[in-house]
Amino acid sequence: MQKLALVLATYLLVSACSGDENSITSFAETTTSSVSSPPTPEWKVLVEQQLASLLVNDDPVTGYNRNDWGDWEDRDGDCMNSRHEVLLEESLEPVGLTSDGCKVLTGYWYGAFSGIYTTYPSDLEVDHFVPLANAHKSGGSEWSKEKKKAYYNDLSDPQHLIAVSGSQNLEKGARGPDEWEPDDSTYSCQYAFTWIDIKTRWELTVTSAEVEALLFMISSCDGPPNQEKTPTTTTTTTTTTEEINSPTTSLLIPEQESDYSTEWEVLIKQQLASLLVNDDPAPVNYNRDDWGGWEDRDGDCMNTRHEVLQEESLEPVGLTSDGCKVSTGYWYGAFAGIYTTNPSDFDVDHFVPLANAHNSGGWEWAEETRHDFYNDLSDPQHLIAVSASQNRSKGARGPDEWKPVDTTYWCQYAFSWIEIKTRWELTVTSAEQEALQSMISTCDGPPNQEKTPTTTTTTTTTTTTTTAIPTSTTSAIPSNPEDSVNCSDFSNWFQAQDWFDTYYPYYGDVGRLDRDNDGIACESNSGAP
Repeated sequence: MQKLALVLATYLLVSACSGDENSITSFAETTTSSVSSPPTPEWKVLVEQQLASLLVNDDPVTGYNRNDWGDWEDRDGDCMNSRHEVLLEESLEPVGLTSDGCKVLTGYWYGAFSGIYTTYPSDLEVDHFVPLANAHKSGGSEWSKEKKKAYYNDLSDPQHLIAVSGSQNLEKGARGPDEWEPDDSTYSCQYAFTWIDIKTRWELTVTSAEVEALLFMISSCDGPPNQEKTPTTTTTTTTTTEEINSPTTSLLIPEQESDYSTEWEVLIKQQLASLLVNDDPAPVNYNRDDWGGWEDRDGDCMNTRHEVLQEESLEPVGLTSDGCKVSTGYWYGAFAGIYTTNPSDFDVDHFVPLANAHNSGGWEWAEETRHDFYNDLSDPQHLIAVSASQNRSKGARGPDEWKPVDTTYWCQYAFSWIEIKTRWELTVTSAEQEALQSMISTCDGPPNQEKTPTTTTTTTTTTTTTTAIPTSTTSAIPSNPEDSVNCSDFSNWFQAQDWFDTYYPYYGDVGRLDRDNDGIACESNSGAP
C-alpha cells in the first residue's frame, strides 16, 4: 500500500509541476487507437499493473491448520488486543472502554461489506481481509509460525483487519473474490484494490480465476479507490473516565464498575426486550432436511463438527493422519458439567435448535441461510459440544421447557440464547422471554462476554493416536437410582422428565422411561409434548 501510494503521489506531483497532460499516457505506457476513446485513468493502470505483478499459481495447497496462526494479541503493550484496537480505530463516534482501557464496549461502526451501521461491537467480527486459509494456500503455508501470527495481528495497514457484520464474515468464509463479493456492490472497487495491495505486501500468489474476478471488479470503479483507507468520518476516541453519550448503548464508568453486575444485567435485559415476541406457530412445517449438514467451509478438510471439537478441547487434540477429523481430546460438557476424553460421547449442539429457529422466523429463510445457520462458526457459542444425553434431553425445546442440569450454567445459557436470537433476528415466545428473565436473575456475575473457554486451549496435529488423558472427577453427581421407577409413579409428564433429566447424563435411561430414545420420557403421561 505504501509503495503504491508513494508512486502515485510522486507521479502526480511531477505531472502537476510539468503541466504536461500527455505525461500521464507516457508514464502508463498506454496508447489509444482512437481519439474518441479516453485514455485509461492512471490510477486504474497502476492497480492493474500491480495485479499483473503478482505470481499466478493454480496448484492446490493442503495442510491448513487454523491454530498455527495464533489469536488476538496485545502487540503494543497497551493491554488492548488487536480486535479491540480495530474496533477502537474504526468507530465513527467516541468509543466507551472499560475503566482499565483494555476493551471496547460501545461505539458506532459501519460494516463496509454490507453497508449497514451498528452500535453493538458484538454484532461485528474483525475479519482478515485476505482470509487465513487463502493466505495459507497463496504462500503462507511456507511461513514460520511467528510470521503467521504477525499476519494474524497486522495493524500496519488499516484494511488488513476490518470490522464487518458477523453474517457477512460467515458468508465470506475463506473464499476469494472469484467466489464471493460484498453485498454492497459500491464497495467492489475498494475491495479489489485492498485485496491486491495485501497480496502484494505479503508476497502472496493469486489464482487465474482470482485475477479474472479482480479485473472485473476494477472495471466497476467510477473513480480511484480510497488510497489512505481512512474512515469517511473523522473518529475521536475517549476512555470512559467520565460518562460518554453513545448512540444506543449505555457504558460503564468507574462508579458503575463498582456495581458491574447491575450494569451488564440491564444491558442483557434491554437486549432481550428488543426481541420481537411472537406466540403464533410457524405457518410452514419444520423439515430437518432443509437445514443441510456439516460442511467444510474454510477448505481445510475439517467439517464444522470437528472444527468445534478441535476448538473446545481443553488439551491438545489428536487428529487422523489426514488432519481432517478429531480422534482424541479432553472436553467439558457445559450443560451437565462433566468431562470426557472420547469425542463420540459428545454431540455438537445448535444452541438455538434448528426447529426452534424455524418456528422463530427461520421458516422464511432461503435454504442457503439455513445452511449458514447450521454451520455458523462466527460465534463460539452458536455450536457447542455437549454430552449426547443432554442434547437428546434438550431436543428442540427452548428455555421455557428445558434448562441445563448444571444450574450454574443458566446465566451463560440465557446470555448466549439471547445473543444468538439477536444476531439472527429471531423471535421469542412470551413463555421463552419469561424463562430467560428468570435465568438472568440467577447470575452471580456477568456472563462470559468473550465466549472463550475458561481454560486456554492448545491444539496439536498428530499422525498417530495420542495417549488418553485422565478423566477428571465431577462434583455433585447423583447416586445411581437403578431401575427404581415407572412412568405410573409420576403424577404428570413434567415430574417424569425432571427425574429423567437428573439421572440420564450420568447413567443413561436407567428407569427405561424413554422407550423411543428421543430424549422425552413417559410420553403417555399428561402434559407430554
